[in-house]
Amino acid sequence: MYQLVSTELAAAGFQVTQAHDGPEGITKAISDPPDLIILDILLPGVDGMKVFDALRGNENMAMFVNTLPACGSWYSSRA
Repeated sequence: MYQLVSTELAAAGFQVTQAHDGPEGITKAISDPPDLIILDILLPGVDGMKVFDALRGNENMAMFVNTLPACGSWYSSRA
């Protein structure tokens, strides 16, 4: 599912970066803060809710938690 959403966001003009587990997503979001993060609730390593908790103090970053398993996380910002 994350491939489909990534493809659609890229086609709409968004820059998309993917992370395939919670720790990778946290690292990427901190090093290059996105405009939006779409989280999979069932991320391996650290689940989506823990990633949300780790990043939610950043007021400049919107997050959406997907409760459907997609086996990945990605975030995007307008290119």
